[in-house]
Amino acid sequence: MKKSRLLSGVAILIAVAGSFLFGPGAAPAAAAPKLVAKAVTVGFVDTCALTTKGAVKCWGYNGEGELGNGTTVDSAVAVGVSGLGKNVKAISSGSYFTCALTTKGAVKCWGSNIYGQLGDNTTTDSTTPVAVYGLGKGIKAISAGNFFACALTTKGAVKCWGANTYGQLGNGTTTSSAKPVAVSGLGKGAKAVAGGGYHACALTSKSAPKCWGYNGEGELGDNTKVNSAVPVAVYSLSKGIKALAAGSYTTCALTTKSTVKCWGYDGDGELGDGTTTSSLKPVPAGGLGKKVKAIAFGDIHGCALDTSGSVKCWGYNGYGALGDNTTTTSSTPVWAYNMGAKIKSLAAGGYHSCAVTSKGAIKCWGFNAYGQLGNNTVTTSHKPVGVFGT
Repeated sequence: MKKSRLLSGVAILIAVAGSFLFGPGAAPAAAAPKLVAKAVTVGFVDTCALTTKGAVKCWGYNGEGELGNGTTVDSAVAVGVSGLGKNVKAISSGSYFTCALTTKGAVKCWGSNIYGQLGDNTTTDSTTPVAVYGLGKGIKAISAGNFFACALTTKGAVKCWGANTYGQLGNGTTTSSAKPVAVSGLGKGAKAVAGGGYHACALTSKSAPKCWGYNGEGELGDNTKVNSAVPVAVYSLSKGIKALAAGSYTTCALTTKSTVKCWGYDGDGELGDGTTTSSLKPVPAGGLGKKVKAIAFGDIHGCALDTSGSVKCWGYNGYGALGDNTTTTSSTPVWAYNMGAKIKSLAAGGYHSCAVTSKGAIKCWGFNAYGQLGNNTVTTSHKPVGVFGT
C-alpha cells in the first residue's frame, strides 16, 4: 500500500500503487505567457511558480480552486493567480491548497479549506487568495502541509492553522483551527519551519530541529512512536542543522556540513539509506556526499540539490517522480535524467517534482494526469520536461 494525501469528502484515503481516485485530466491550453521563475512549489496534483517579478502562476488540478484564478477548471499551462501579479516573495503548496507570503509580510491562501487550512477563520473553499486571519504583517517564512500550514514570524515565533487531528498545529491540543494558533514553546528564536503530512518541524535558534504531530512511523525523530501535540527534540540532532523538509511520514534534515539525515517511514526507500527499514531516529541518506545545498520532500519521495546544480531523488517512483527515466523505486538517490541545465532550486509533491534552472526556466517530471507538469499535455513523464512558456 502506498500512503498518500488524497481527499474524498472529509476522509484521507490510502492509494494503491498503480490506481488513483482521479477524474479526467486537464485540457491542454493553446498558449501561455512568458514565465521566468525564481521559485517553484509542488502540491499533490498542482504546481505553482513565483516569477522574478513577484507574481504567482499555477497549473494542474483545480477542483477546489488550487490554481487561484477564480475558476475550478484544470489547466495544463500556467495561469495567473488572482490579485498576486506582483509583490510576492515566497509560496508553499500543501494538499489541494497554496499559500503566498507578500513583500509586506502578509500571508494569503487559496484552494481547499475543509479543515480551515486557508486560515481565514472559515472552512469555505476559495478559488482566489484570502488573507490569513491575524497575519497581515510580520511573517518571514511559510510552509504548507497536508491540510494545515505554518508561518514563521520575524521574531522567530511559529504559528499554525488547519487540521489538527494528531497535534500537527503544535499547540497542545488536537482541535483543528481555522485561524493561526501559537506553537507551544516556539514563541521566539525559530529559524525555519516545515509542514509535512500530519506533522511539522521547526529549526530552533541553536540549529536543532523540533517536531510535533503524528509519529506512528517515527517521523518526529524522537526515537518513539508516540504522537505529540507539542514540539519534541529530534534524537541526536541538538545542533548543526540548517534546513528541514517533511513528507507524509518522513522527515529529512540538511546539516551544516552539507549532508542529509532522514527519519520516519521507509517502506519505499524514503530515508535514502539503501534499505526499506523505517527508523525512529535520524539515519544518513546515502550517495549524496557532502555537497548538498537544498532538500525537498514530497509525499513518499525526496530530492536533493548539490553545489554543482545537479539533482538526485529517492523513494517511490511508480510515476517517474525521481526523474531518472524509469519507474523503478529506489532506496538510494539516483540522478534526475538529462536536466541539461544548472538547477538553483527544487520542490517535490505528491507524485511529481519540479526544479528551477539558473536562467529561470522550470522543468518538471512525474505524474501528469491533471497537467501538473505544466508542459501543455496530460502525459506522465519519467524524465524532466520544460514547463510551457519558460
